Amino acid sequence: MKALPDTSDLQLVCRIYSAATGRSESRISDLACANPYLFKRLRANKGCTIATYNRVLAWFSSHWPEGLPWPVDIPRPLTSDPLDRSGERAIADGEGPGGAPRRA
Repeated sequence: MKALPDTSDLQLVCRIYSAATGRSESRISDLACANPYLFKRLRANKGCTIATYNRVLAWFSSHWPEGLPWPVDIPRPLTSDPLDRSGERAIADGEGPGGAPRRA
């Protein structure tokens, strides 16, 4: 059985982002995953899939306001697209295939 993600991380990131941008949680949720009810569901302990968790956290990372510190206890995704079209992890800047440093 797969472990479900700790959605309190998403809820915290949403609260910080909302306070910084003035956007409502339903608007943020709609932008992040095309579901304006995600955070309402999370507050009701209904959870979400791991794919949704990863997609929403990646959305926050790529749309995070300049100068606003990312929460220290939550690992920040490297990219807004954790999977490329081939199903492999997207390559971050400075990495070669498999996560190895890119040769100059």
